[in-house]
Amino acid sequence: MIKILVVAPYEGLKTLFSALAPEYPEYEIRIEESNLEAGVPLARKAVEDGFDVILSRGGTADLIAAQDLIPVVKIDVSGFDILRSITIAQNVAGKKAVVGFSSVTHGYSSICRLLGSDIDIYTVDSQEQVLPILTRLREEQVELVIGDVITTQLAKSLGMNGMLITSGEESIRSAMEQVGYLENYIRLYQRKSQALQQAFKGADLSVRLFDGHGCELYSYGEFGSDFPDLSGYLAGQISRVPASGSLQLVVRGEAGDACQVEGSRVAVEEGQEYILFTLRRAQPLPEGVRGLSVKNADELPVVSYNMCSSRNEEYQQTVEKIRLLSHTPSNLLLEGEFGTGKDRLALLVYQDNNTSPLLAVDCMAADEQTMEQLFSERYFVGGQRPLVLWEHLDTLGEAAQRALRALSEQLARFRHIATTEHNLQDLCAVGRFDPALYQAFAFSHVWIPPLRQRREDLESIVTILISQENEQLGKQVVGVSREALERIHSYEWYGNIDQLEKVLHQAMLLTQGPYISAQVISPLLSTEEKSNNIYGILPNMTLEDIEKEIILFVLREENMNQVQAARRLGISRTTLWRKLR
Repeated sequence: MIKILVVAPYEGLKTLFSALAPEYPEYEIRIEESNLEAGVPLARKAVEDGFDVILSRGGTADLIAAQDLIPVVKIDVSGFDILRSITIAQNVAGKKAVVGFSSVTHGYSSICRLLGSDIDIYTVDSQEQVLPILTRLREEQVELVIGDVITTQLAKSLGMNGMLITSGEESIRSAMEQVGYLENYIRLYQRKSQALQQAFKGADLSVRLFDGHGCELYSYGEFGSDFPDLSGYLAGQISRVPASGSLQLVVRGEAGDACQVEGSRVAVEEGQEYILFTLRRAQPLPEGVRGLSVKNADELPVVSYNMCSSRNEEYQQTVEKIRLLSHTPSNLLLEGEFGTGKDRLALLVYQDNNTSPLLAVDCMAADEQTMEQLFSERYFVGGQRPLVLWEHLDTLGEAAQRALRALSEQLARFRHIATTEHNLQDLCAVGRFDPALYQAFAFSHVWIPPLRQRREDLESIVTILISQENEQLGKQVVGVSREALERIHSYEWYGNIDQLEKVLHQAMLLTQGPYISAQVISPLLSTEEKSNNIYGILPNMTLEDIEKEIILFVLREENMNQVQAARRLGISRTTLWRKLR
């Protein structure tokens, strides 16, 4: 059955159409009252609800038709409608004028000439033009203004007499006749649509087509219904679809299901562009897979190069190097102490290339199964080169390294960003990291300076962190006292920004006034002094791993001399070597 939406600009047209609708039982007819721009959202919703044609009148019909959604049949102002309004107007003394869109004024002009009527006629192209014309007509003492809904409403608001040109039964029946002329075309389209739906039935494939305004025009395939508000989510992603290439997403259902989405732009004709989303069901990660996550850009913290601004020349050069390398296919290794913000800088690189989801591997938790699932390509479509973030690559276990080396030929199909607190070449030298695997990554190295080497940035970082804490804690702290700032500047900050953030959080909780005082900061820093020797030992490490970290620390201090390191540790060279395996 053909579905018709009637958008009636005034209540009387809705009433008249409701009375005539039973004469057309072959159609499903819904009638809504709305005028001009307010009718456009109704039209978009009608498309999403599967309506085949829209009927409206005047400027409202023109605005809906301009959206190029589905066929729009215009309820024309007929000669009968115009004659009725002229007949009524003759009974009103004084000057009269017609103000409206060309769909109204064209017919009026012809009939007025035929009848010798002295009614002035003003044609507008937009509703913004109506008010200035009416204001002038009021000054000219025009007694009656004839027009469409917006014209008569504005005339009345100016204290003038306004008369609406109403549509009669003959206008409505004429419009319904035009629907009949379109019927064959609509039914042909319906048959094609049903054929496509049948073709997709039972398939793990769905297609969604949107216009540039985010209105869903077509939906094929069944499984997409498993994901609530999928249409709304995809409409919100349209701005991220690149002009060339495609956007890749992972959409998750309430039951743990997932589908992979590819969005691309389709130009049909000049000035008309559509966005096509192709959805394929993706197998969720098996239970027990450790340390692997898949996230879209909107699920990750937003970072920017402005957030990484610095007064420190070395740090400025570091960020600039990352910015330049982010636009190359190069794999990046971000090396730096614990808490230096390597994860934020890694996200900067991803955000410069975020047309596919981010694969993140937590190397502290990853194992052999993680490596196998990483290369299963379950979440990637379109042949694009996805980006993998290796968090704490220096902690990747021996078994996981072996599994990854066996799959090393597949590394080139991905782009890699890794963070590490230790020099991987040093780890290769002492047997902690596979040299062949290190060579397979072919990293470009970037070293992140520690916070104690960029003290000129401390005040700015403190200010930003206080602002963030105010937002989270509902505080109104405006800064730190001079004495507290001096204590912050003199501290070594071996835990870097993460340690500073922790201390300021505690200080904010203890601060009642507008400034964080030295009396609050000093005890907190004294407590931190006791733990500085463990910064660089990662959280959640086993006792065995901590032991290795201590050995590596001593090795680096002894310039990788194993004899000297073993002597300092009070163990044999053989024991040192065994503990590093």
